[in-house]
Amino acid sequence: MAGAFLIRTLTTFATIATMAAVAAAAGPAPVHAQDAAPTTSVEASSTATTAAAGLHRFKPALRGLVVTEARKLRTVRYADYASMKLRWNAVETRPGVFDFSVIDRALDNHPQIRFRLRFMAGIHAPQWVKEDAGGCVWITPDSPNGGSGCAARFWRRSYHQDYGNLMKAVAARYEHDWQVVEIPNSQCTTIYAEPFILGADDASVHRLWRAGYTKHRHARCLRRSTSRLMHLFPRTRVSLAGHSRWQFIREGVGTASWTAERKLLNRFVGRYGKHLVLEDHGLGPDDRECRTPGQPRRTAGSWYCYMAGLHRSPVRYGWQFTLNGGAMAEAADAGVAMGACYLEYAAFDALSPTKRRRVHDALRANCRD
Repeated sequence: MAGAFLIRTLTTFATIATMAAVAAAAGPAPVHAQDAAPTTSVEASSTATTAAAGLHRFKPALRGLVVTEARKLRTVRYADYASMKLRWNAVETRPGVFDFSVIDRALDNHPQIRFRLRFMAGIHAPQWVKEDAGGCVWITPDSPNGGSGCAARFWRRSYHQDYGNLMKAVAARYEHDWQVVEIPNSQCTTIYAEPFILGADDASVHRLWRAGYTKHRHARCLRRSTSRLMHLFPRTRVSLAGHSRWQFIREGVGTASWTAERKLLNRFVGRYGKHLVLEDHGLGPDDRECRTPGQPRRTAGSWYCYMAGLHRSPVRYGWQFTLNGGAMAEAADAGVAMGACYLEYAAFDALSPTKRRRVHDALRANCRD
């Protein structure tokens, strides 16, 4: 283990040097649209980065059953991928001071596994980040699946810069590590790791509105954060969690719209192609499935039909379970029928060993390399 740790440490220094050389050759990084240039210039830069990466090859995309607890990998011994959930406030303990030991330990203990690293922001942002952004907003969930917390004002410039500094450190350490294959975009979140969900009850919606939230600022956060991640991670996949309807606030009143979300998703799919991974965090046995071939993405009538409609496209997609006491086998069958590349959950003990393997193989068959 000591040898592995030394190798990873030396690799980190090599990565930083390589990234510096690449940055020097490519010229200065794009200016944040928030500071000077219009948003489109930043997106154009990251689109060019994605196109340049496409000349080589992206890291492999998630396939099969994906556990979120490394110790549960024993339940899917044939798995190739796993996911880690990491709280921002536990990784960046002070401004610019990062503790990646949990990640490094998992990578060293499972050298044959490739990982998605999900950095939980929103209520899990460090306290100093919340203070930089003018304080946090208390969110009480509008459903039984969430927990209350004080969420950072994710639409503020200082928050964008602080999250960007975290991602720069992650990129310096792991962009050239082929065990790390995907980074979810969690910047524009509150109590859930889903950027299209505010998850707020009426009183919390009122507090967000008074704190300066607007739909325009929410959309700007989504565009800029996605663009920045595409630029920082030219070979690592970048994922975005969608939802049945984008939740936002208009004139102080909470509302939601699938068509508004679809328009923004189409912008991302068109710009980033296979660099982008889409996912949903709420698949359960009672959800209405939309089997492949789904519906065309420009006119899809629902989020699930949108995802299924990507089945023949370069964009990979998958689901995270929210079973709420329902049968995992039924939810797994729905995911397979909708063309999912992967299904993510803490563990898959609720499936029999035979069913588990069958689902895993079916997911892999959905998305052959």
